[in-house]
Amino acid sequence: EQNTRDQKIASIYEGTNGIQALDLVSRKFAAKKGQLLKVLEQELSWFDNHAPEDELAGWVAEWESYRTLMQESIASLKKIGEEQGKDGYVLYAANMLDLMGDVLCCFYLLKQADSAQQKWKALLAEATSQAKLLEENEEAQFYWNKLRTTEFYVWSVLPRALSNAKTIKNANLAPLNACL
Repeated sequence: EQNTRDQKIASIYEGTNGIQALDLVSRKFAAKKGQLLKVLEQELSWFDNHAPEDELAGWVAEWESYRTLMQESIASLKKIGEEQGKDGYVLYAANMLDLMGDVLCCFYLLKQADSAQQKWKALLAEATSQAKLLEENEEAQFYWNKLRTTEFYVWSVLPRALSNAKTIKNANLAPLNACL
């Protein structure tokens, strides 16, 4: 019985992701002549005016390479759509949804980490030791954990975007030539 329920939820989840992916690449990319993507890019340029410090600088630099990869993937998918129409979009819509989701989630984690880092540094400046601060201060633990979560995401979750970008770039259209 539990397996049946789990299977039904999986089909709903997969269908929902597919619908969201198709909406993203077929409607959102084209909406208002691409204005939504321009607004997104403006938002993602936040770190251009907010230079990160310390370990956050390295994380942002790593994220920037994925931001560029996302932009290149969007351009690749648009080209596929221009050449193959909606059928081309359909093949790689889910990859684009996942890629953008990973890159955008990382962006928002980095913004939170920027704030957390400032507050962490202020608490640390008043402490006698980092170990004691982390042992006794829940607020310090919160900011420390926010930084560790972001670090993990940058180095262990964000790299998933590479496979989605490669899949989109490869633009293998074999399924469109299948005999059905």
